[in-house]
Amino acid sequence: MSVLTWWCGLLMLLVPAWFALASFGVKFDFINWELGLGVMINQLGLSVLLTSIVSGVLALGVIIAHRILTKRAFGVIATPVWAVVMGVVGIGWMTLTLDQRGETPYLVDISTDTQDPPGFTQSNVRRRLASDQGLDYATKTDAEGRAYADAQAEYYPELASLYLDMDPEAAFRRALLTARDMGWHVGAASHSAGMFEATAESFWFGFTDDIVVRVRETEEGEGSIIDVRSLSRREMHDLGRNAHRVAAFLEAVQVEPTDVDAWAEAGAQAGTGSE
Repeated sequence: MSVLTWWCGLLMLLVPAWFALASFGVKFDFINWELGLGVMINQLGLSVLLTSIVSGVLALGVIIAHRILTKRAFGVIATPVWAVVMGVVGIGWMTLTLDQRGETPYLVDISTDTQDPPGFTQSNVRRRLASDQGLDYATKTDAEGRAYADAQAEYYPELASLYLDMDPEAAFRRALLTARDMGWHVGAASHSAGMFEATAESFWFGFTDDIVVRVRETEEGEGSIIDVRSLSRREMHDLGRNAHRVAAFLEAVQVEPTDVDAWAEAGAQAGTGSE
């Protein structure tokens, strides 16, 4: 009995440590993502959680049976209860993730302009690893073999170029400030080119997505057109992360900024460019 209780207590420490190592080990480069996500989560994660549940249920059964038969309390009931709770919560999280994956299309490169998507700088291209996802939007296809542009038009028809009734300089400054407010890490920024690049990192596993924003004057010369492109570096299902990011940016950039100092700073960066 004591062995089973101690085992449940050990699982209370091992189970969260296992998933923390899988996630943050990848994020902080202690282990690679194939081991953390592919093996520790996808292959072994369910077994770890089931072990916790089964052990907790067995320990609870023994404690309850001992109480009934001997009329005396024995063992710490909280330990197996927590083992069961952690296992159930973990399986619930995995189930929700799988459901979200099944309901979300495999589109890991999202652009508001699918005919002429914003491009990245040559310095960005040179920094990319061989294992990173390619940048040629036109050649990409979804799980059904359709071009990304056709699939995006079906699943995310609302994601399109944004027209703002302001000059390109002001629109660029607002877009840059919005990106900062959303927590993006802005890299190259050039007002003369009308574009800036940024990255965003996921909390779990620290997966990096690349973003480029392009601001142009309308053909009529009145107002500006803002386009944004967001793509995952790793060719794995993003659970709709890039599409949600683009949609959030398009909504946020239409809101008038209230931080005057930040607005001025964004204007200075837009005017000089940064790397």
